[in-house]
Amino acid sequence: NACLASESGILEPIRAILAVFQPDLLFLPHGNDSNPDHQIVCRTVLELIRQLPYQPSVFLNADPKTVGLRPDFMTVFDEQEAEWKAELLRFHASQHRRNLRTRGIGFDQRILANNRELAFRAGFPDAYLELFEQSTLR
Repeated sequence: NACLASESGILEPIRAILAVFQPDLLFLPHGNDSNPDHQIVCRTVLELIRQLPYQPSVFLNADPKTVGLRPDFMTVFDEQEAEWKAELLRFHASQHRRNLRTRGIGFDQRILANNRELAFRAGFPDAYLELFEQSTLR
C-alpha cells in the first residue's frame, strides 16, 4: 500500500522519475508475486500512474517468484541477447551476491534459467522467453 511505499522511501523518487521522464511504456515486476518488494513496487507505481494526466502502457513481467500471470505478450531472444541480459542482471549486485550465497548460482543464471524454461514450455527449445501481462490500470 502507499503507506508501505512511503515508509520504504520509494514513493517520492518514483513520482519524480515519472514527472521528469513521462514514459510512454513501463515494465514492472508483477504484483502477483511472492516477493513483497515486487508487490510494493508494482502497487506503488500503478497507484502513481493512475494520478498522471496521461496513461503509459504498463507491462508486468514474469520472474521465478511470479505466482500467476496472464501471458499477453512474449519476447523470444537468443544466446547473444541472453549474454547481454546476464551482464545487466549482474549490476543488481546485492541480488547477485544473495543468489550466489543462498542458491549457489548467480542472479543472472537464475533469471536466464527461468527464461529458458519458459521458452522450452512455449515450444522454443533453443531460445529464451520473457512473458508479460499488460496492466489495465484499474
